[in-house]
Amino acid sequence: MDDITFDVDNFENFTINISVHSPDPALVDVRWIFQPLSERNNDVLHKLDIDNQKYLGSNLLEPSLTIINTSTNASGYYQAFAENGVGSASTAVLTLRIVGHGPNITTPELVRDSNGTNITVPCSVSPDAVDVWWISNHRNLPLHGVNFSNNRFSQANSTQNASLSITDTVVYDSSLYWCLAKDADGSIATSERTRVIIYN
Repeated sequence: MDDITFDVDNFENFTINISVHSPDPALVDVRWIFQPLSERNNDVLHKLDIDNQKYLGSNLLEPSLTIINTSTNASGYYQAFAENGVGSASTAVLTLRIVGHGPNITTPELVRDSNGTNITVPCSVSPDAVDVWWISNHRNLPLHGVNFSNNRFSQANSTQNASLSITDTVVYDSSLYWCLAKDADGSIATSERTRVIIYN
């Protein structure tokens, strides 16, 4: 499955559809994990509790996930895992955004440059933002906040222009990056993902 962002209206029922095929050996487990937008620097992914009230599916017969009566709390990053007797596989990280909540954010789809250069990933944010930050996803590792203790990474000092700069790039900087912003009411929005490609 490709990297996908879903934009969903508030208070809708929404299904993230997946297909899982494993005739031999048979599936033994299907589960979904979730990371809320609010957990800006947390690498911990939460296994969803399928209570048949807020969430439906995520089982051997119906691996897709249905979210009932979506709200801003459903905004975040989802990933499905399936396991048979031999091994496991996962989907890409899927982003769910509740439309109409939080600041408006604009980022590019792709930033591409060669090894050893300096790059900037633009992030324009509406004036209602009071806080802006970046997260990334390296090679199917958990989503995590961009490490600004690494002196090669810096963020513009403005909530309306929060561009991410990377100096002296290396191939490992290639990743998916998201810009997130929060307004005074605490509503958090996320950008479309930006793919950064650094080549030799």
